[in-house]
Amino acid sequence: MSVAPVQAASGDPVDLILPSGQSVIFHEALREDRQEGAGHVYRFRFVAHQIAAGPDALSFDDVAQDMQVLCQAFALPNLDRLDAAPDRIIVSLSDQPVDFGVMVPDHIQYFEAYIIEDGRCTWEIY
Repeated sequence: MSVAPVQAASGDPVDLILPSGQSVIFHEALREDRQEGAGHVYRFRFVAHQIAAGPDALSFDDVAQDMQVLCQAFALPNLDRLDAAPDRIIVSLSDQPVDFGVMVPDHIQYFEAYIIEDGRCTWEIY
């Protein structure tokens, strides 16, 4: 498996109204080449400071619908710009920017996977 960054603007706030009410920042998009025949995955990674630990932190349940919206309204439209046709999209939220594949025990990260069916993101159970 190889992972390569794609050309996409990063570091800017995402201009979407998310169901949780939080604001997120686009961190990066990565193309993941799977083993032969397994297809491609694009990972759209976002920083979501409101999931950080604390009394007002948003839980996974609070932001699950946000990830669906980010897949449908941000990731899918950007696939055309990236000239991409993946089999899956993985959306992740992290309370701080974290390098891909690095486990940082003090950081909170949430992930959801989607397959693309009829131009829509369909949640995929791992």
